[in-house]
Amino acid sequence: MVGPVSATPHRGSLVVAVGSQIAPGDLPALCAGVRSRLERSRAEVVVIDLGAVVAPDAVTIDAMARLALVARRLGRRVQLRDVPCELEDLLAFTGLGGVLPLEHQRETEEREDPFDVEEEAHLDDPTV
Repeated sequence: MVGPVSATPHRGSLVVAVGSQIAPGDLPALCAGVRSRLERSRAEVVVIDLGAVVAPDAVTIDAMARLALVARRLGRRVQLRDVPCELEDLLAFTGLGGVLPLEHQRETEEREDPFDVEEEAHLDDPTV
């Protein structure tokens, strides 16, 4: 375990569980620890489990990007698991949404409308 992160092998993948908050000083040790585990394993996929992240920020984004870079340099793939909505929005805002694939994409219909607008009528219906 490195700081707020733990890594365990699981069925052809290495699962990296991120804690509630990551400090900037944790990043070098985090990447070195994951690199070391990947070099000793046959894992093809690095699954970054973000279910415990409470207040995602730029350091969280930086950690995910660095871990993805470590994995890709070693020929491995990356998937994000249990991504909080706020973090998913940050990924989209930073342009990393398409680069870091989510294990389970949320459906568009499940997303909350930021303006609380509900689509109930058709514009071409004169009775509305």
